[in-house]
Amino acid sequence: RMDEYNEIDVLLDKVENAFLSVRRDVSDITLPDMQDIVLETYNNILKDIENPGQLKGISTGFQDIDLYIGGLQKKTLYYIGARPSMGKTALLSQICLNVAKQGKVVVFFSLEMSEEKIIRRYISQETVIERDKIDLGLINQDELKKITDVSQQLSNLPLVIIENATINTNQMRNIIKKVKKKYGRVDLIAIDYLQYIQDQNKDRRIAVEENSRA
Repeated sequence: RMDEYNEIDVLLDKVENAFLSVRRDVSDITLPDMQDIVLETYNNILKDIENPGQLKGISTGFQDIDLYIGGLQKKTLYYIGARPSMGKTALLSQICLNVAKQGKVVVFFSLEMSEEKIIRRYISQETVIERDKIDLGLINQDELKKITDVSQQLSNLPLVIIENATINTNQMRNIIKKVKKKYGRVDLIAIDYLQYIQDQNKDRRIAVEENSRA
């Protein structure tokens, strides 16, 4: 469909702009020294050899993904792309939970699903109790004990979920600054999903590109 092709065009343009860095002031760029780059790379390879199989980034909690990307690495932008109703939100929300369980600070901007729905999904997954049963209140005492224990564990995680369908880039930056002030760092920022971020006086294509760089 045309919408899907437009999305592909947006992502391709973003990649192209990232390489060209058309808005960067070239006067601030220091010319790299090839010897320094090669030496640093060589030393990193030696470290990899000393620690075979060790992830360079944070584990997503999914072994196949970790093996493919080497874990979630610093200063790296990742996209989760698929057709509608293929589980993109479920995958992203689970990665956020898995990362937070490792003691990493996660900011999860949910622009489509409410905070409570996300927490209900987490509780269902962690307790292995069907979400329909939880939503309908068809819970016995043993299951209630599981829900109580999991709820306590979730409440102690360094996971900040922001539910706001009209958020803009500046508001996101301010929230991230507050989280960093509270925890001392931010290890992962997740957005579900990018196209919903609001930018006044900009068409959708430009907004997606600029939000990606932000």
